[in-house]
Amino acid sequence: MPFSSTPEFTGVLCTRFDPELALSADELRAVRRCEQAVLGRHFGDAPEDLDRTYLPYREQTGLLRVLAGDRVLAWARLIAPGPRAPLTLDALAGPPWEVPLARARDDAGLPAESTWDIATMGVRRPAQLGVAPSLVTLALYAGIRRVMTANEAHSVVAIIDVRVRDLAARYGLHYQDLPGAFPARYLGSERSVPVYGHMAEILRTQAQQVPALSAIMAGERLVEGLAPVSDDDLRWRDPSSVLEPAVVDLALAEEVSEPR
Repeated sequence: MPFSSTPEFTGVLCTRFDPELALSADELRAVRRCEQAVLGRHFGDAPEDLDRTYLPYREQTGLLRVLAGDRVLAWARLIAPGPRAPLTLDALAGPPWEVPLARARDDAGLPAESTWDIATMGVRRPAQLGVAPSLVTLALYAGIRRVMTANEAHSVVAIIDVRVRDLAARYGLHYQDLPGAFPARYLGSERSVPVYGHMAEILRTQAQQVPALSAIMAGERLVEGLAPVSDDDLRWRDPSSVLEPAVVDLALAEEVSEPR
């Protein structure tokens, strides 16, 4: 959806999910600013590092945004199943892990047609949010979960910093190391590990451990300050109809106003 649908912040956070190729240049620039500000601050990832890693997956990439009006407070870069194998499995096949892609798929039980990749995600600094950080984080994790269920994902993979993995566990979201994986340097993170999870197991464990939170994240219970979102709005759309995809130079999109 264009930002004009929520031109002013009304005190309610909105969640949007769109193919990267369907976003306007302004929308894409806003996401890139948020992504670069957060990943640059935490891990030192430079714009060219992010471009080199993620642009090859652009046609399969959807961007989840948590919005306060037209301001991106949090995002997730999600890679849908498609011609390219998941980025996580490609990286796992290289150093330092060197686990062949076919072996990783077979050992972990990852169907090619229904495995999604959580490529990047993050939330702006609390001082920049203007709302409770816990509400923004909840919206982000709930949005990722809802995208997966709306698109009938069987499994998810990710290369995740161990600190982020611990945070996800607080929300009842538990992932396993991919066979042959171990914590190692990845981009700017000193300790990231390739992980996977099967959605049925993830949701069952979350419902058992944190049932109230699970109901909220499933959209079964409303939370003050979060706008409801339908499954239809979270389903993957073929971006091939986009005639002129936006192109944004990450170096120009850097958030220069980000306090350090």
